[in-house]
Amino acid sequence: MGFNCAPTFNVYVSSSAYVFEPSSSTVPVGDSGISEKDVRESLHVDRKTAVSSAIPLGRDKVITCYGIMGMITLATTDYLVIITQREPSCRLLSHPIFLATDFRLLPLNPQSSTQAILGNPIEKELISLVEQGLKAGNIWFSYGWDLTNTLQRQQEQQDAGMGPGKAPLWQRADERFFWNRFLQDRLIDATESGTDLSRFILPVMFGCKLVQWVE
Repeated sequence: MGFNCAPTFNVYVSSSAYVFEPSSSTVPVGDSGISEKDVRESLHVDRKTAVSSAIPLGRDKVITCYGIMGMITLATTDYLVIITQREPSCRLLSHPIFLATDFRLLPLNPQSSTQAILGNPIEKELISLVEQGLKAGNIWFSYGWDLTNTLQRQQEQQDAGMGPGKAPLWQRADERFFWNRFLQDRLIDATESGTDLSRFILPVMFGCKLVQWVE
């Protein structure tokens, strides 16, 4: 399995599960450590148990997703938080850096229809606060470059056998700047329990960006 995160997912929805399937049109086989097996592999999230596993399962495409922020618990149900729009910002050593510009909360409870959610004033208010917080901030991410560590720390990781190609992006990330680390707890727990979901765990960083060219 490649250690980089897949750049784009097709999200398939049913009453029992959400399935995230890497889009083969945006994942060239052999590029950045991504294999043909990785392109075929899907993330299956059971909507009743919230258990995550890498089991392919076909459904009608409904959403294009550029990254999984993680899971959050609100008043009535848990939600998957996904990135649905992004803007390219710059490149660092050929790695594209993106700004997340829009998000979507997918309820895990199959009974949590839009009507039911909007009918619960507490849930409606919490969702609004989450969405406002996400859209008001500057959330940056890269599929192959570690934004949370300096070049010096990255070299130290490389020397310790924890560099790119040796460890997944989320393991290399500095937790002080891994902004969605708590949201990713369940995917990380599943990975550490033996179901490797590293390709679906995307660290994001909250803050400002300044790029200066020097001669």
